Amino acid sequence: MVKQILAHIYNLLQLIDVEVYNFINNSRVEPYFALSWVLTWFSHSIDDLSISARLFDFFLSSHPLAVVYMSVAVIVHRKEELLKCRPEYSTVHTFLTKLPPDLPYDQIINQTRLYLGKYSPERLELKESNMPHYPFSWQVNWKFTPKKPSTPY
Repeated sequence: MVKQILAHIYNLLQLIDVEVYNFINNSRVEPYFALSWVLTWFSHSIDDLSISARLFDFFLSSHPLAVVYMSVAVIVHRKEELLKCRPEYSTVHTFLTKLPPDLPYDQIINQTRLYLGKYSPERLELKESNMPHYPFSWQVNWKFTPKKPSTPY
């Protein structure tokens, strides 16, 4: 499932920035460079707790695929530096895995929101996943009913 979700980074890149997509594709880099971004909501790469908290707030209040869109926003934000790399696997993969500490995350969040609006998750056609169909069908009529506390022994 994660492999399929990571693949949609490239689907989005094709829609958003063909030059970056072609560069990464020609270097034969698989989207595994973004694995820690997706699994940890970028917190693996960020030392500042306030930035991590800001990203967690954003992801918790967004579509489940927002982290994929943010991955693309980060890549496109770094486009100028990326295109200066040699188009070979090791160079490009290493460049992409190492995020600089000074990324403008508020700007990247705003760009992510724009991408989510312009390129809706339904356009990604995740055939084997319910993720683009948010809210999930089980959430539509879902209501939390707390259980009564059990009596102590």
